[in-house]
Amino acid sequence: MFKTIYLFYLICFLVLLQTNYVATTDCDSEPSSIEGKLLKKLLCSDNYDKTERPVRNHNTTVNVTMLMYIKEYYVLEREPSVIVSVWLSISWTDEFLAWDRADYGLEMVNIDSNELWRPTIETLESKPAGIIDKSCRDHQCEVKHNGNVSCISPCSFNVHCFSTNVDWPFDVLECSLYMSSWMEYSAELNITRASNVSQQYLKEQSNWHLLSTNVLSSIDTTDVDYSWIIYKFVLERRMGVYSTVITPGFMVVVISLAVLWLNSASSERLYVLSVTCLGHYIYLEYIYWHLTYNTKDVPKLSQTKDSMLAMYKYCSVIFVVLLCLRHGATINCDGTGDAPNKEAKLIRNLFCFNYDKSERPVKDHNTAINVTASMHVQNYDVSEEKSTLFLYVWMSFSWKDEFLNWDRAEYGIDKLIVDSSELWRPTFVAFHNLKSGNGDNACASHPCEVKQTGVVLCVPPCQYEALCSSNTANWPFDSLKCTMFLGAWLENFNQINISRMSNLSTRDIEVTHAEWKIQSAILLHIYLPDNTSYPSLEYVFTLERHIAIYGAILTPGFLMIIINLAVLWMNSGSTERLYILCATCMGHFSYMEYLYWRVPYHGEAVPKMLLFFRDSLMINVLMLAFTIILRHTAPKADGTERLVDKLATRVASTNLGRMFLQTGDQAGSEVTDTTEAESGDRDNSIRSQPDHVDGDTVNLVSDASDNDAPTKRIASAEHQRPNVVNVFLDRIMFICFLLSYVLMIFSLLPKENLN
Repeated sequence: MFKTIYLFYLICFLVLLQTNYVATTDCDSEPSSIEGKLLKKLLCSDNYDKTERPVRNHNTTVNVTMLMYIKEYYVLEREPSVIVSVWLSISWTDEFLAWDRADYGLEMVNIDSNELWRPTIETLESKPAGIIDKSCRDHQCEVKHNGNVSCISPCSFNVHCFSTNVDWPFDVLECSLYMSSWMEYSAELNITRASNVSQQYLKEQSNWHLLSTNVLSSIDTTDVDYSWIIYKFVLERRMGVYSTVITPGFMVVVISLAVLWLNSASSERLYVLSVTCLGHYIYLEYIYWHLTYNTKDVPKLSQTKDSMLAMYKYCSVIFVVLLCLRHGATINCDGTGDAPNKEAKLIRNLFCFNYDKSERPVKDHNTAINVTASMHVQNYDVSEEKSTLFLYVWMSFSWKDEFLNWDRAEYGIDKLIVDSSELWRPTFVAFHNLKSGNGDNACASHPCEVKQTGVVLCVPPCQYEALCSSNTANWPFDSLKCTMFLGAWLENFNQINISRMSNLSTRDIEVTHAEWKIQSAILLHIYLPDNTSYPSLEYVFTLERHIAIYGAILTPGFLMIIINLAVLWMNSGSTERLYILCATCMGHFSYMEYLYWRVPYHGEAVPKMLLFFRDSLMINVLMLAFTIILRHTAPKADGTERLVDKLATRVASTNLGRMFLQTGDQAGSEVTDTTEAESGDRDNSIRSQPDHVDGDTVNLVSDASDNDAPTKRIASAEHQRPNVVNVFLDRIMFICFLLSYVLMIFSLLPKENLN
């Protein structure tokens, strides 16, 4: 049913477009149809100029109503953003496009949008930013006999979203699409309260559900000079597939708790715990590849501690800078007759007589033009493979045109909106842009504001590239230093001077990058070394990597190190110790391979974190070899003591040594004490024999077990000596490896910063 309604709406709209007059109006020929005669009367008269607001009194406000019908959407989680496909309806009244139905018998006609004046709405928080026509395809407009114009066009917007990974997979996306008429005051162009958004024709996505849509208009606020509208979209993640993703992890947790009911001395408990440790590591890696990288927060599901990371604050200040909104069209200087209003008359007087946009706008050619260039960063992206920082900015260029000033008392107008193609503009070049080397390609086409004093302000959306340098040895505690040059290459400082009022701002970034954070942004006024005559600006950005997520990534590796050190306290002859060391060797290899695919590929230095686990793997192999040697080491056959035997015996004879080795008294002392005790008992037995003699009978039978006891205890002491030596060697290796790991951890700390 839903698809049928949607297809019916689409077919009706296409038929409506094809069955009406949509061709470009030919003003030189005499049309034969009634529609053609009406269009010629409306569009070919001297009173109609599509570059001017369609009002007879320049103080009249043009009311614009915007209706959005959502068709479908697609979520890009890594950005994060949502691509919204809509039907956008824009309606207004054109005072010059009205006729009497009795004269033509027509209530409405369809006219190509390029033939009409259109309220060009600027899109903010969209990528790429710019005028709305870039996001919408060509379309026709319906014009009624009373002058009401309605344009419906298919559009696609890439809308930035705000999200946090803390509640993944129960997270919610909040997306906002700003549209504004910022360069025309609300007294000139007003977006009405009737603007709305509809989900009537929405096709839902399988992974995300659109919870709600809302519209916020500038009418709802006070003290607003410019009219704007905000479309808010709230989406939640569907939990269908994630219930299957999460289940194995909780099963591992249940097994970890159940194993505590097993006997602590059983080998099964040790085996199960070893398997669950490996299972946790594999599951953490599995979850990591399911996560979205849209924020710096670590999801609760992947945290190894119970503490929750504090939610970060984001910038709530809306970007306040003058934006250009009018659709650029060539100024009509060939029209005859009087101008329809004072605005059209002023434009003709300024541009149709003595103005030449190819020449610098100064009356004295020795005068330098002071240009103020301010960069407002809206969004950024980092390509580590290319060592490039991509900047999405609003560039504000301001200068004074000595030929574009007028008397306000004569026209009653404070400013004009003129397309940039009609003005002289300073040629600024981004020297590091690989794909867009000049200003025209780096920045989108845009209108400009011209004030009565001749001050010109242009604010185009631009995309620049900055080259970066980094020291990958400190990964993941590394930082990036990115540099970009922007300057006038063809005009020297006698022709163009870059004002010291130029500035750089990053406070308008509302959606933080998933992995990199801008620590500082500096603007330097310099002259290029190869050409000191040509001024330029140097932008230096310093970025640091968010390391929160890497806490979860690095945890399994350091847990293997703890297991390596703990296994040295086990009996060297036990098979469990051998199995665990073999498992940690395999774990080190798998973890190094995992880190290899995570480390960046730019830079010559090998990350110290990778070298750390390489050295840890070598220590693990040494532990395994040491264990095998101890299992096959026996004392000499002649019973002579080696140096290590004497040293172990001496250590074991002290209280601190017995505590360190976790053994009893020294075996030798036990043997001596036992022998002396047995000798004393034997003497006492001999002295007491006469008391037990009965007549001539003498008991010649002695207890053989008493004579054999000292021999057995000596043999037991001799058997315990290798165990003491093995424990002593284990403790020595533990201390050596522990010190090695401490030194290796200290070497991981970053010791140098980018200059």
